[in-house]
Amino acid sequence: MATLQQVMDDQREFANARDWGQFHSPKNLAMALGGEVGELSTAIADALSSPGDWAGLASLESVTSEIADVTLYLLRLFDVLGCPLPDREVQRGQGATASDSELLVFMALARLVGAVGEILEFWQWSAPGETYTSLERIEPRITAAFDDLAGVAGLVGVGLADVAEAKLVHNAVRYPISKSFGVHSKYTEFD
Repeated sequence: MATLQQVMDDQREFANARDWGQFHSPKNLAMALGGEVGELSTAIADALSSPGDWAGLASLESVTSEIADVTLYLLRLFDVLGCPLPDREVQRGQGATASDSELLVFMALARLVGAVGEILEFWQWSAPGETYTSLERIEPRITAAFDDLAGVAGLVGVGLADVAEAKLVHNAVRYPISKSFGVHSKYTEFD
């Protein structure tokens, strides 16, 4: 069982091995994070709009994959900015009915979307040098996004570190160093 710190360290090695640090500016990471939060929201909304068992969300690859992507971008943002990871456990939802859980997960998603929107807004209007000089302004925002993501993951019933580590392993196959070194193309664009 991986920890979030281990996943962050593994992700740093993954990016360094591919020379991707050049593409991982805080602004670029925040933009990617925003896209992934949108994909997570769509995956959960699609899953809950179909008849089925609420407890099955954790087994849906579309949901766990997007939770992993959001986790990885948030961890990379913490790492690039040099902000400490929050030291919190993911609380899993307990004792709620399926309809209560659906409402709670949508509320947690709304908070996550809002937190990531605030992160994006920070870099939308920031000057180039402000990225690293205003850590006291951005750290609470990325910590809030982390807390909201942990809330979603807890309600769905997945561990952030576990799904993120599995996604890193999957990405190593999709992005072999020989084809992706110094290149920001999607795996679908490789020769």
